This record gives sequence, structure tokens and C-alpha cells, in this order.
Amino acid sequence: MKPEELQKCRSESTMGEFQSTPTTEQHSGIKKIPNAIVGYSSMQGWRKTMEDAHLITDLLEDKGLIGIYDGHGGIQASQYCANEMKKTLLNSPHFPSSIQESLTETYLSLDAKLKTPEGSKMLADICKTENYDNQMLVNGSCEVAKDIGSTALTLVINENEIVIANVGDCRCLLLKNDNEILQLTTDQRPNVKSEVDRIVSCGGVIRNGRVNGNLSLTRAIGDLQFKKGNDVNKYIISPIPEITTYELEGTEDFLVMACDGIWDVLSNEDVVTIIKEGVENGLKLNEICEQILKKCLSENPYEAPGFDNMTLIVAVFDRAENKWRRCCPGGDVIS
Repeated sequence: MKPEELQKCRSESTMGEFQSTPTTEQHSGIKKIPNAIVGYSSMQGWRKTMEDAHLITDLLEDKGLIGIYDGHGGIQASQYCANEMKKTLLNSPHFPSSIQESLTETYLSLDAKLKTPEGSKMLADICKTENYDNQMLVNGSCEVAKDIGSTALTLVINENEIVIANVGDCRCLLLKNDNEILQLTTDQRPNVKSEVDRIVSCGGVIRNGRVNGNLSLTRAIGDLQFKKGNDVNKYIISPIPEITTYELEGTEDFLVMACDGIWDVLSNEDVVTIIKEGVENGLKLNEICEQILKKCLSENPYEAPGFDNMTLIVAVFDRAENKWRRCCPGGDVIS
């Protein structure tokens, strides 16, 4: 295809551009997966497009799979991650003997595929599915725009452990029944010294709090402008995930996964407190998630945080105390 024929298929939304009124419709529900019941909700908010995607499903008979993917430059990369994560993980060379290695292999595979014609076609298909009416597609294909990317927070839950892979600034918390809150992920942003050192060693700079003055994340799937050559260890924006393994002891009640649209407004403690109050007031998990998203939405996107797309997932462990499971009526309840 000639260069002039290559079309970038992306959302019309860019940083700082908002709707005149927010889109407040929420897509929420409750699903049962192995070892947990999961409530979730997502909202477009003030942004002109919805660029978040999520994944809640079984992985194997004894394993659940949960993910949040916060896109930038368009929905393509985040929806691609949600669409392809399970299949790619199941086909990983080390699956299921090592979930940790399998997740790393999966992230690298998904990232590398975006440089191929197959990856370009997948993104073009997502553009068509998501009805980007204002976009032009040429010959059924689209270029992988250099600024299309996504965070990726993915969790595999077994009976006795959870394994988390993370690139970007989505966050995962866990609440134990003694009220201890554990943050299981690191927000991978340009204010983390180890990330800054890595970026500088790869030839990048931090300018105005952003990588090369552009991106507020230090790791992501996509963002090919920061990924020259084939050595992933030299990519300025790394697709290599932080892997966290947590051994479950039966003293854990629930975990929380959310994108930065939540964490830019509420603290870890705020979110946990609202969830606990919701349970005490007899709300269902999806209703609690909806309540938190409403609380995060700002009245004016130019004067306060709370302008971003929002996705929140709360998973109550099967072994949690009864008071937590009361907010979890059967699975596959969609509202």
C-alpha cells in the first residue's frame, strides 16, 4: 500500500477535548468466574469516546481471568488486548505450568503483533465494529498509528493464588479481613525513579512530567513510536509487565481493579470504604461499582479530576466471609 493510502484509524478524542455534557450511561453487571464473583461497571464520562475495555471470564475450569485495558489514541489497542488476551495466554509456551512466564510471553506477543499486517487488520476490524463513522478505512486495512496504545492490567485467579501482570497505571488492591489494604501493583508513571532510569538508558527523556514530553505512562501495549528495532529491552515505552504473585491464605475478602479515571479522584482507602459501606447498606456489587463511578465524575472537566473514562471491577473471593458474598447474587447478571 502506498504511504498516501495508509489511513490512521483512531478516535476523535484527544487529551483535553471533552463533550459539552458527559455520557453517564453505565455498562455494569455481575459475573461468576472460577474462585470469585465479579462486579463491574464502566462509564465514558466527559471524553468524546470510550477507550476503556475489560475482560472477565473463565480461563480454565479452575482459573478465572480478569483484565482492564485503558486505551489512548483510540479504542483499538485496549479492545485488542481484551479480545486477544485469553487466546494468546492459552497458547503461551509455558501455559499452564508457569502463569507468570505465560503472562509475560502473552504481553510481548500481543505487542509484537501490532507491528505486523495481521495486527493492523485486527485493529481495522475493531474500528469497523466500534462504528467509527468519522474515520476512513482504505482497502479494509488501517495503519497502526504510532500513538495508539493501552495500559494492560490482567489477573489470573486460582484457588490458592493470584498472578497479576501490569503495564501502565491501572491499579489492583486487595482487602484482607483484618481491614489491611494491600496495593498489588505499581503505577508505572514518569515519577517512578526506576522507570525514569530505564527510559533514560533507552534514549528517552522526561519532559513536563511525560515521556519525551508526550506520554504519561512508562509501559504500555502499542505506542510504536517509542519502540524502534526488535529488542524489547531497549524500548522507551516497555511492554514487559510487572508480575506480582500473591498466595491466598483464606483471609482475603475482595480485590479491586480500576483505571486511572478512578485513582485520580479517590484514594485506595476511599474506594475500599465506599465498597464496605455499600455492602453494609445491602447494595449489589454492580450497584456499588456504579456508585463509585458516579462519585468520581466531575461537574466541570476543566476544573477538577473526574473527566476521564472510568472502569472499576470488584471481585469477591469464594472463600470470603458471608457478609461479602451477600452482595453477590448469582453470575451473569447484566444491568
